[in-house]
Amino acid sequence: MPISGTSWLSGAIKGLLFFLITLILLLDYLQNDQSGWSYSEDEDSEESAEQAKELLSEDAFAKAEGVSPTEGFQWFYKEYLSLLRASMVASCVGLYLKKQDSLILLGGDADEGYAGGSVVVPEGDLLETVGRQREPILEGNLPFGMHLSGYEGSQIRSFLGVPLLWGDKLAGVLAFGSQATESFSDEDKQFALRSGRLLTHAMALFYMGIHWESSDSVSRIHIQLEKQLRMIDDMNQAAVFFADAIRSLFPFERFTLCERDGEEGVVRAVVGQIDDVDRGYRFPLNDGINGWVMKRRAPLLLDDMKSGDFKRPRYSKSENPKHGMRSFLGIPIGHGEVAWGCICLEHSMANKYQEKNKEMLYTLSFALEATLERLSGARRKGAGHTGDMGADQYTLEI
Repeated sequence: MPISGTSWLSGAIKGLLFFLITLILLLDYLQNDQSGWSYSEDEDSEESAEQAKELLSEDAFAKAEGVSPTEGFQWFYKEYLSLLRASMVASCVGLYLKKQDSLILLGGDADEGYAGGSVVVPEGDLLETVGRQREPILEGNLPFGMHLSGYEGSQIRSFLGVPLLWGDKLAGVLAFGSQATESFSDEDKQFALRSGRLLTHAMALFYMGIHWESSDSVSRIHIQLEKQLRMIDDMNQAAVFFADAIRSLFPFERFTLCERDGEEGVVRAVVGQIDDVDRGYRFPLNDGINGWVMKRRAPLLLDDMKSGDFKRPRYSKSENPKHGMRSFLGIPIGHGEVAWGCICLEHSMANKYQEKNKEMLYTLSFALEATLERLSGARRKGAGHTGDMGADQYTLEI
């Protein structure tokens, strides 16, 4: 958006235009999607404060008809990033969130269209440096061949990245790229910092709504499982019902129920991708990560089964390694020195599960365990979950 005049006037006009457009977008969203919440210039400060309090309350999220906090956040950050890119005259913009010790691309906007897909930022990248130093970085003459992570097909010559901080913690990085040199100025850097602060606050508010949404969903599904599983008298049918019930909470492309038989594991049910590991498949407990879950009677979360030099087999060293699955979340069933079974979720994309997913699935699996115990004649007297939720700190020895 080239604007003639002095740099301070250019920055002021750009900032004013941006915040006016942002306000219009937010008001349009609240009026059209959030059960008729409205704005009026005639409201006094007290009424406006009450409206804001209602807007940010748990009840307000519950009143939203057809729009969940998750859907609201997806709508917001896509619109926000698109608006930022236009305001900064950038060829691409990306929002990268911190997960454990890595930065992951949540989404972004570019000349080629919207981008996303859980791309992990490599060490030494400019984005990683912004996050590590927690300081903005402005580069106006990058060497040829550079790109933003997740935009490998789009070369950039200018880069601007700002950290997203919540208190003293790093939440992520907001980054811009341009195909031209010297595209961003110090005024742009200050503008990006202010925009990043607004984005971080919006993320915090939506996170509260998503937390309420998830907690409510877990409670509803837990009640549904306990009620419906009592009427099921077949192990495979119970596993299929359980998998279908949790789909709204956990993205998975394969759900597996395994049972221990001596020093082997046996696949008892599969929902989703079958590959070469179907019902009846036997595997040594010492070979793969499902056996590890049962032997250690501990939940196991792997961001990427294909990361590093050592590729972890899911069930057996003899299985076909070209199964295409990367994310893994396993939960033990039963207690004792070795659990008598386990369930696991798999996904073809890396980094699909988080610690909160592990805790949620662990809790929901109680209902399935009780049903399987009943169907098997209470094979383990007094069976129940006694594993340590943090037990996957052990070294994986397979």
